Amino acid sequence: MDNNTVNTSPRKTDSWNEEDKIDLFQLFSDLWKGFRAGWWIPLIFAAAAGIWSYRCADRSYTPWYKTSATVYVSMASGENGSYQDMLSAEQMAEVFPYLMQNGVLTDAIENKLGREDLPGTVDLEVDSGTNLLTFTVTGSSPEEIHELLEAVLEVFPDTLSFIVGPTEFTLFKDMGIPEEPVNSKPSELTIIRNSVKSAGKVYLAVLVPILLYGLTIHTISSREELKQYLNAVNLGVLPAVKFKKRKKHRRNQLTMDNPRVPFGFRESLRTVRTRFEREAEKNDSRVVLVTSTIPGEGKTTTAVNLAMSLAESGRKILLVDGDMRNPSVAGILQMDEKRDGLSEVLTGRCPAEDAITELPDTGLYVLTAGETTSRSTDLLSCAAMKDFLDKVRDYADYVIVDTPPVMVLGDSMALGKYADGCIYVVRCDCARRHLILEGLSQIGENGCRILGTILNDAAEGSTGYGSRYGHYGKYGKYGYGKYGKYGYGKYGSRGKYG
Repeated sequence: MDNNTVNTSPRKTDSWNEEDKIDLFQLFSDLWKGFRAGWWIPLIFAAAAGIWSYRCADRSYTPWYKTSATVYVSMASGENGSYQDMLSAEQMAEVFPYLMQNGVLTDAIENKLGREDLPGTVDLEVDSGTNLLTFTVTGSSPEEIHELLEAVLEVFPDTLSFIVGPTEFTLFKDMGIPEEPVNSKPSELTIIRNSVKSAGKVYLAVLVPILLYGLTIHTISSREELKQYLNAVNLGVLPAVKFKKRKKHRRNQLTMDNPRVPFGFRESLRTVRTRFEREAEKNDSRVVLVTSTIPGEGKTTTAVNLAMSLAESGRKILLVDGDMRNPSVAGILQMDEKRDGLSEVLTGRCPAEDAITELPDTGLYVLTAGETTSRSTDLLSCAAMKDFLDKVRDYADYVIVDTPPVMVLGDSMALGKYADGCIYVVRCDCARRHLILEGLSQIGENGCRILGTILNDAAEGSTGYGSRYGHYGKYGKYGYGKYGKYGYGKYGSRGKYG
C-alpha cells in the first residue's frame, strides 16, 4: 500500500464467531455511547415527572361522600301482589338508567332541587328475589347528596306512574348525611412511592431512545476502535484532563510545563513523542502538520504539547500556528497575540527571523499566526509558504504546523503539498467515523503522508495511566462558524519573548 494513503476499510476477521462477538461488543459499546451522550436527559424528565406526580397527588385530593336509602316497592293490590311487586322492582332497576340518561327523571330532580345540575351521581340496585330497591348517591358535599337522595325518592315514583302504573315507596332504611368520606387521603409515604414509580416509568421511557441514539453516533471512543476503523498507525492516547480554573491562577493552560497537569498526561505525551520520532525518522519527515476532522478535538493543544515535549528531549523545534482564521497557539503559550507572525511573513511585511520567537530555557521556537485573515487558504498555498518551509527545514529538527480542521477549510490540504507528513488528532466520541475517514482520505489524496493518529481526551482505561480527569480542548469561534469557547479561561499576555 502507498505510504501516502490510509486504508480506511475496517479490518476483517478470519472467524465468523469472532466477527459475531465483535459486532455484539460494538452494539453494547454504541449503546453505552448513547448513554454517555445523554444520561442526564432521562434524569431531568424523571425528576420532573416525580415532582409533578407528587404535587398532583398532594393537591388534587377531593373527598367523596356516599349515602343510600332502601325502600319497599308496592303496586296496586291484587292477587300475587308480592310477586308483582318483585317484578316491578326489577323493572324499575332496569328502566332507571334510561330515565336518567334521556333527561326525563333528571329534569324533574333538578326542578325539585331548584338548580341546573345534579350535585352527585345516583345508582339504583334491586335485591335479587325481593321488592327492595337501594338508591346510592355519591358526591363531594355530604349535605347536597342527601338532599339529592330525598329528591329522587320523591320524584321517581311519580315518573314511574306513567310507565308501570301507580307506585308507592316505603322507606326501609336511610343512611342519613354521611360524616366521613369514602376515599381517604393517601398517606405521605404512598404519595412518595407513586411519585417514584412515575419517575421510574418516565426514566425508562426516555432512556430507551437515548440508548438507541448511540447506535447512530458512530464515533471513535477507544484505541481498539481507532485501529479497527482507521487501520492507521496510532501514535498514542492522551487522557482526558480537567482541573479547576482559578481566576487568580496564571497557569490555566493544559500544557506539559504546567505543574497542575496530572502525571498520566505527561507520561502519555512522552509515549506519543517517542512513537512520533520513530515514524518521522522512518519516513524522513521534518515538516509535520497537526490537524483534525472538526473543531473541538484538541489538535492545537496536542500540537503545542508535542512541540514542547520534543524540545524537552533536546530537539530544536519550530512551532508554527497555521490557523490564521482562528489563531490559538499564542493564547495557550501566553504570548503576545498581536505580534508579527506567519501572516506578516507570507505577505512580506516581516522577515521570518524577526517573527520567530524563542521561548526561554525550552529550545522551542514559535511563529504565531499574526494578523487574522480570511485569505488563509491563498496564503498557505502560495510560493512564499513553500519557500518559508524549505528555509526552516535547515533551521530546526522538526517543524510542527498547527492547521485548521480538514472538514472545515482547505488550509490543511493547501499546506499538505509542502509538508512531509501529518498527525491526525481524533477526540473520543466527537467526530463521526465517516467524517474521519473522509478527512484522512483527503489528506492522503493530496500527497501528504499520514504519520499516525492520536486519540485525544480518552477516558479511564484507554491510556494505562491513572483515572479519568475530565475534558479539555474546546475551541473558540472560527471565522466560518461558531463552535463554542475555549476551556482554558481567558489568557493573559506576558508580552514578547526573547
